[in-house]
Amino acid sequence: MAVGNWRRGEIVLGRYEVLDVLDNGGMGLVFRVRHRDWQTDLALKVPRPELLRVPADGDAFAAEAGTWAGLDPHPHVVNCVYVRRIDGSPCVFAEWVDGGNLAERMRGHRPQGGGETARLLDLAVQIAWGIAHAHRGGVVHQDIKPANVMVTGDGIAKVSDFGLANARAAAGESAVAPPEVSLFAGYGGMTPAYCSPEQAEARAGARLPMTRATDVWSWALCVLEMFTGGPPCRLGQSAPEVFEVLVEAASRRSGVAAMPRALVDLLRRCFTLDPAARPHDLDGLAAEVAAIHADTVGEPYPRARPAGTRLLADGLSNRALSLLDLGREEEAELMWREAAGVDPHHPSAVHNWALYRWRRGRIGDTEVVSALRAARTVRGGRWDGDPLLGLAQLERGADDEARALLADAPGTPEFEAGRRELARRPAAVAPLRVSGHRGGVSALAVDGAGTVALSGGAEGCVRVWDLPGGRCRHELSGGAWRPDRVGRGERARPVRGGGTPGRAGRVVGSRDGDAAVPADGPSGPGHRGGGDLPGGVLPR
Repeated sequence: MAVGNWRRGEIVLGRYEVLDVLDNGGMGLVFRVRHRDWQTDLALKVPRPELLRVPADGDAFAAEAGTWAGLDPHPHVVNCVYVRRIDGSPCVFAEWVDGGNLAERMRGHRPQGGGETARLLDLAVQIAWGIAHAHRGGVVHQDIKPANVMVTGDGIAKVSDFGLANARAAAGESAVAPPEVSLFAGYGGMTPAYCSPEQAEARAGARLPMTRATDVWSWALCVLEMFTGGPPCRLGQSAPEVFEVLVEAASRRSGVAAMPRALVDLLRRCFTLDPAARPHDLDGLAAEVAAIHADTVGEPYPRARPAGTRLLADGLSNRALSLLDLGREEEAELMWREAAGVDPHHPSAVHNWALYRWRRGRIGDTEVVSALRAARTVRGGRWDGDPLLGLAQLERGADDEARALLADAPGTPEFEAGRRELARRPAAVAPLRVSGHRGGVSALAVDGAGTVALSGGAEGCVRVWDLPGGRCRHELSGGAWRPDRVGRGERARPVRGGGTPGRAGRVVGSRDGDAAVPADGPSGPGHRGGGDLPGGVLPR
């Protein structure tokens, strides 16, 4: 099926389950998918076909979109997991944010009273922090608008789609929108209703750099829209004139929500036509809005500015998982080693790195558990990784331990999947104590179904165990088991006929070729369960 023509329930690349198909975004279709290995929901963004007319368009698009994936994690930026090609099309995989975007939240709604004003000011601060984080990373968004701001159910704002305006332009999208394209939809590397004067001039052919001041203009339009309940103007470059009209209307109480006077003054500065004279430090603007928030509610602004931009252990571990998903194992291992250097006891980093090595046979399952338990001991009261330890216990088959550790885990998809898996599994069978051998057990084997076991004793006896019943069904003695010859590598001869009635009898024999027992489950009545291989027959 062609890229982007997926339906709910389809599996893409054997890994991504399509949960929902959303409306067209500025770049194309957006799908909600679940990564089946991670049990994490992602937003899959597929570029419009006209953006990828020749292979060079796809290369340019991927390179620009990759700037988003290169940003360090930040609580007010939607995380881009990676850009991955599907049948040649560069597709963007990003964090899925429940709650919808800011445009949907604001549509037709104006603040009523100080409480709602404070909520909008809070969102303005968070959005500014997210954009400022990208600016520190050298990325200018160039398409800031409410539709590119996701808001979680508990009111956390996250800026999305960094680099995609440039990606569309780099892929050759025309700066002139066709008549059918809305001025409120992104086109040609920007959205007309939120563009700055310098973007409008560049659209007309001028060669102008887009700086941080460009994003400040668009951010100010988003803040203004929170108080108008809809896009304040059709063309973003007309914002100064429209702004003054709206301020005057608010003073006459003519249907426009009044803004705090300090916010009016701040936005007026943001609508300075000359980008060189316009504010460009969004961290500074966020601090000003936080002060306005404090004046509005009469108490300090409750959020602290997120500190630092360096990838911490959890970010490095997540980046390693992304690289691993793309088949770049060496780079992933370097990321995990770097994470261990930053914080050797971080729960998710320890968990992911240990599981990775176990699944490749480099360490054993007990070492995975030991690593997590050691991290828990070191972190003490700061430890929150018991659910991850539960997932490790689940994978190694320690169901009782997993059940206890996952019982109170958060309701995220990976932990919910773990609980469902535990519910599907049959109740654990009590351990079987192998007895009846004189001198101890020298060898033990279990069939693939887990129903039959063989135990060999030093005295030369083989016992056949019914595991579900927990009892010995047959015993072979009289020299059939020869532990002194096990390991010499003699090959057993084929056995003719015999076995459980109605089934092809499979047998397991000692390596010396002297003894054999059935491996297809408990035998029928009267079956002795074993025989003499040198004779080449099974007794009935």
